[in-house]
Amino acid sequence: MTHPAKRHVYVLTVWEERRATPGRPAVWRFSLENTHDRQRFGFGSLEELMAFVRAQILHTQNLRGQIRRTDKGNDGDEEVVTD
Repeated sequence: MTHPAKRHVYVLTVWEERRATPGRPAVWRFSLENTHDRQRFGFGSLEELMAFVRAQILHTQNLRGQIRRTDKGNDGDEEVVTD
């Protein structure tokens, strides 16, 4: 029986696409490259990047049946709690 990976390894690239100017914030972009299969994922915001990482963790844990609960951390973000 094959079990989902306990580890995901990505190379994170972060770059400034547009510098900040008066009245306009900088625009940052993000990409992750899976070191196993070289698949790349691009993100237009830090929030998108974090949502992807969270989804990868939850998906793996759901497959493994190890989720006990998802708690809210002190900062209001979800924290994954495992056995």
